[in-house]
Amino acid sequence: MSYQQAKNGPLTLFTDVIYASVASGGSFVTSKTFSPHVSGTIGAALAADYKYWIVEAGGTYEIASWNSHGARYATPDTELELIAGGRYWHQELDVALALAPAPSTSMG
Repeated sequence: MSYQQAKNGPLTLFTDVIYASVASGGSFVTSKTFSPHVSGTIGAALAADYKYWIVEAGGTYEIASWNSHGARYATPDTELELIAGGRYWHQELDVALALAPAPSTSMG
């Protein structure tokens, strides 16, 4: 994450960038005997990878400022600004699932 802001007089420019990458996965194998002659094994693996970008840029322009507490304070504490900007948002999700059934039958 990153945020930058630059101000010169009534003009303010800003950018905000966010990037994340999250990955997770797991697997299992299990066997089951249903009867003395029928058994089976199944395995599975699951993986997920999520990435996203958010990039924002814009600017503000101060059109008015005043002191809402009267003349007790020298600097204004309230400002009215116009704002304009844009945002780019990209998301990506990759999911992988693998199943491996291996039934077996034995005659005894």
